[in-house]
Amino acid sequence: DLLRLEGRLAGRRLVNDGGGFEAELKHLTLATRDGLALQPTDLKLTWQGAAANRPPQGAASANGLDLAALARLAGHLPLDDATRARLARHAPHGRVFALKLDWKGAPETPGALEKWSIKSRFEGLGLTALGPVPGISGVNGRIDGSDKAGNVRLDGQRAAFELPTVFADPKLELEAFAADLDWKSTADGLQVLLNKAAFHNKDAAGEASGAWRALGEGPGQLDLDARLTRGSGDAIWRYMPLAVGKDVRDWLRVAIIGGKATDTTLKLRGDLRQFPFRGGKGGLFEVRGKFRDASLKYAGSWPEINDIEGELLFGGVHMLITGKSGKIFG
Repeated sequence: DLLRLEGRLAGRRLVNDGGGFEAELKHLTLATRDGLALQPTDLKLTWQGAAANRPPQGAASANGLDLAALARLAGHLPLDDATRARLARHAPHGRVFALKLDWKGAPETPGALEKWSIKSRFEGLGLTALGPVPGISGVNGRIDGSDKAGNVRLDGQRAAFELPTVFADPKLELEAFAADLDWKSTADGLQVLLNKAAFHNKDAAGEASGAWRALGEGPGQLDLDARLTRGSGDAIWRYMPLAVGKDVRDWLRVAIIGGKATDTTLKLRGDLRQFPFRGGKGGLFEVRGKFRDASLKYAGSWPEINDIEGELLFGGVHMLITGKSGKIFG
């Protein structure tokens, strides 16, 4: 039930080949008895049906869109059950500003969308992880592009990513991060270029760059290089992907106590369907770094080795720890 509804609504039918409509909301605000509040929002939507010489096409512009409020409003809108269910599972939130969206084709039909373009700015963007789609929260940024090519710039303070299909501890919290990405559509499929990403949290700080491209099937091919400028030794297990294996992750969590990692690099190259590339087949997965001031508890009955300085290497599913110096029994 509505407690308040304010704003200006205008609309008209388009009388031309294919027909259509144009609707516009200006400074829309509303409040409901169940606590839903929509801040001032502008929205304009134009739709033209298919004609003999063109496909259906549309355009939308908006400013101040509150995604969480709109998702809650879905229960009061004429949407199908599947759309309502997806909105409930993904739980989108954040605000969208200066949105401009154009398309040709039928967006509700897979493969029928011929052309599209988008330009927008967003703040506090969030989404719950679902299947292969990662969860995000606290992400700001800009997007400008089309079905041919485009750019995304992201940044955030106290942001988080949920990656349940990648890490055993799926929530990756970042005190700050920034990333710049380009995409383009080629004859071989979609390609994404990570020009640069930088991040830091309580466990580590570093940067990364790389490229991803779609393949005929599967999660695609990745070429990624990352470097840590700071790392905590007893957090290594948390950043080992699920493909490394539970036994290895559990051993790392118990065996490595404290310590600092430096000059750590990650290289990941190949078809991700074959990750972690056992025996070097189909690609490369390598984490290599130096550590110091760490303690190693190899096994329950073994004496603890302290003040270790050495190197750590993960290659595929294998791990090698080389100690240069350390102390045992004091």
